[in-house]
Amino acid sequence: GRSYVVINAGAGWDSRIWDLTRYGEVAQHLHTQGVTPLILWGSQREAEMAHAIVEHSGGVGKLAPDTNLPKLAALLADSRFYVGSESGPMHLAAALGIPCVSLHGPT
Repeated sequence: GRSYVVINAGAGWDSRIWDLTRYGEVAQHLHTQGVTPLILWGSQREAEMAHAIVEHSGGVGKLAPDTNLPKLAALLADSRFYVGSESGPMHLAAALGIPCVSLHGPT
């Protein structure tokens, strides 16, 4: 079945970005539950954030491949659930019927 969870830290506004260390902790916890955390990224900045999450996860988080919109939809459709910022990928996951946990930064 669905052996991975998509984690996406990217957001349109910096104030909506949750702490990357915390995302790493979430990835570690998911890993202890037998679920692979797949760290999503879209832009170069998000790629840097995704690499930081992988590092903060102790390497248990796996970097998602480069995606376009159809590939993103396929990744989300096959995931257990979405964890991340309120963003385009979160809304796509919700539209696909994937459970979502939306995390917000300090605002």
